[in-house]
Amino acid sequence: MQDLHNIIDQLVALKPQTIATDTTTVGETIDLADAEAVEMNLAVGTATDGDYSVSFYESDDSGMSGETEIPSNRIKGDLYDTAYTAVSLASLNWGVEKDLRYIRAKVVSTSTSSGSDLSMVATLGRLRASLANDRNA
Repeated sequence: MQDLHNIIDQLVALKPQTIATDTTTVGETIDLADAEAVEMNLAVGTATDGDYSVSFYESDDSGMSGETEIPSNRIKGDLYDTAYTAVSLASLNWGVEKDLRYIRAKVVSTSTSSGSDLSMVATLGRLRASLANDRNA
């Protein structure tokens, strides 16, 4: 029997930070080469004010050149294409259907003054055998 630890990988998709201005915050680029599936998990600390919209982009280029937004029909889970207010933010989860090799999140914040503390983790699943074997070593 295999434990969950050795068949998933977790990477920082958005470094923990306070978003306190009206801006677009760009997350880390996640390489999905060794995974068949990805779940994006947004964690919210202190939420004071602001409206936040999360979107996901993909590319076959590690620098995200030519990136395109992933359409909502390939996003599973919590409401997507929705602006969340600070008071309605919670732990949000989205399963993203993989098409291209790289993915990253963007958070657009509006109506902020003191903002909210946000971070995001990408959980990679259905890892290729080579990566899973490396983690078992």
